[in-house]
Amino acid sequence: MIRALQTLRRRFGFATAALVLLVGLALIFVALYSVARLRASRVSDFVRAVAKNPAVLDCSANPARFGQQMSDGSSLYAYDRRTGVSANRRAPPIDPTQLAEVQRGLDYSIKTNVLLGYGTVVIAVDRPSPCDVFQLQWRATSELRARTTLTFALILAVAIAIAVAGGALWVVRPLLDRLAHASRLASRVGRADAVMDTLSTGSRSVHEDELTEVESALRDAHTRILEDRAEIESKNRALAEHLADVAHDLKTPLSSLQLELEELSARLQDADLSAVAARALSDVVYIDSLVANLRVASELEEGDADRRAAQKIELGALIERCVSRVHPLARRRSIELACARPDEPVHVLGDVLHIERALMNLLQNAVTHHDAEGGDGHVAAVLERDETQWELRIVDDGPGVPPTVLPTVAERRKRSRSGDGEGLGLAIVAAVCEREQIELEFSREEPRGLRVTMRGALDAPPPSLS
Repeated sequence: MIRALQTLRRRFGFATAALVLLVGLALIFVALYSVARLRASRVSDFVRAVAKNPAVLDCSANPARFGQQMSDGSSLYAYDRRTGVSANRRAPPIDPTQLAEVQRGLDYSIKTNVLLGYGTVVIAVDRPSPCDVFQLQWRATSELRARTTLTFALILAVAIAIAVAGGALWVVRPLLDRLAHASRLASRVGRADAVMDTLSTGSRSVHEDELTEVESALRDAHTRILEDRAEIESKNRALAEHLADVAHDLKTPLSSLQLELEELSARLQDADLSAVAARALSDVVYIDSLVANLRVASELEEGDADRRAAQKIELGALIERCVSRVHPLARRRSIELACARPDEPVHVLGDVLHIERALMNLLQNAVTHHDAEGGDGHVAAVLERDETQWELRIVDDGPGVPPTVLPTVAERRKRSRSGDGEGLGLAIVAAVCEREQIELEFSREEPRGLRVTMRGALDAPPPSLS
């Protein structure tokens, strides 16, 4: 900050010099004005007095005693023009310069003292000596001095105020503008739509110092962040495309393997071998679900789904299809899986791949984490509708979820009910519902189990009954 401080010192130096000059000129003006006013006042009073009574300048009767001391401190004495000497011994000496001027033929000579506030007027008259030159002297009264001092103080205060205001505008304001500009640049760093403009003061560029270096560093950081972001987004898109390709390539062999395991499990007579086949089938279903979840999660995070147009979906048929796909897994786990839907269609708008994935996650979660033994487990998917919205309830009588876990059960990295897995399936359900504007609610089912409720708006009114 050395250069910035040097800039401030230089500006304050200029402001101080301007203040000294301004105050000096103001004081000189006031002093000249006060003295000129005092001189004009004394001369005009004297002229009026002479005009009113010309005998004021007549000292022929007794030149040695002629002299007037006035109440305001002024004095008037007579002198000999040739010698400059007064017959009155109490008379102050006449100013040689002024005497020389009247001796050269001038009618009068005026001299004032700016600092001490006094002056003299020497007047030549057409009278016989020693009364042919008169000198009027005056001094500033205490009242005038007090008034002049007060005027000086007011002028000085106004000058200081003007200088302070000018310093604030000339020194502080540009610095505050630059700090505000640096703050704005800092708030824009990393934003793709940000404009990292440069600061200028009118037609002049700002002085190069540490603040300009800070602004330059912010612009460089902004550029690097945008470049890094573009590179990361490019890599993420490539990874998402690669993941989608892998998921697509795995879908066919996983589906084939699932069908073969189902057939194998149905043909095996040995209970132990049938149990092994059932566990293998469960693992294949889990892997298929995991691959599908990873693909959907990548699309949601990268925004790829936003580039697809919303589709019109018949929700009842979609739920039946999801239930039929999960039904073999439920049958192997001795869980009864049921589905109920209204007779009229339930049309909604949305991304069919994502909504189907959310439904599959909920159904698989209810079946996979059920602790049914002896064929007494139940999972039901119930779809209902009214005039404006639809509601889907997926209910199971499994172990349920503790009340303290319910508010965060759909958060990423939260363990599932059985403790295995990272909760990716329910996190995807929550993300899909948020994107599709579907209300999602988790609650306990009494006496045991979990109820998941989804609600959303219909795309079309119910069909007419007429």
